[in-house]
Amino acid sequence: MTRELYKTLVAGSSALAMTLALGASAQAFDTVQWDWTALVTTVIDTSVVADTILAPTGINQAENLQEALGDVTADGIATNIAVVPDLSVILPYPIDDLPVVEVGGQAMGNSASITADVSIQYDSLQTLTGLDPATAANITSTSLASGIDNAAVDSAATSVGNSLSVDLAYLDPQNALAIGNNVQNALINASATSTVDGVNLLGFGALGTLPIPVVSSKATAVANNFTANVAVGVPPVPVP
Repeated sequence: MTRELYKTLVAGSSALAMTLALGASAQAFDTVQWDWTALVTTVIDTSVVADTILAPTGINQAENLQEALGDVTADGIATNIAVVPDLSVILPYPIDDLPVVEVGGQAMGNSASITADVSIQYDSLQTLTGLDPATAANITSTSLASGIDNAAVDSAATSVGNSLSVDLAYLDPQNALAIGNNVQNALINASATSTVDGVNLLGFGALGTLPIPVVSSKATAVANNFTANVAVGVPPVPVP
């Protein structure tokens, strides 16, 4: 309601009251009709420009092209391993004397790593298929540990199609720049199997205090893997 209309209504109401008080039949307003139409248009246009100006002290420029055809298989097997502790030691045997059997298989098609402490620019293409590019490659890894006496076991199987890692550990902030293009194509069947069986520990105490598990079994299958890291590096320590 506008100020002028409000004044009019008040004046009219006063006149009506006065008329009624005088006993007259005249009325100021019988009907008040208000039509309100509002059209609000709001336009917000935000533009942000950030300029970064660096003067690198060096550059690591790399082009990586990898193509693999066919199957990749890796097997790690450890069986029938028996460790005989020092029988002259009074039981229980010290937990520090517990050995560890490590076994693993890692199958990988294409792998590349780019590291530098100066600016990095790279272009990478990794392709993995079967012998016939229209068919899938089999990437298979197996890790098997069985029949292990008096030893902890760490078993791991990993199958990876394509892998690229980029690591920039700069010492000068002017080198904190990594620009790259990464393309990975994998037409594969990836499988990883880790099996641990028949682990026996006799005569060892305080197994719960071990910093590692008595049995660790891991299996990982990955088609494409890419990591990039840009962080402050650790300055080298001069050798006297």
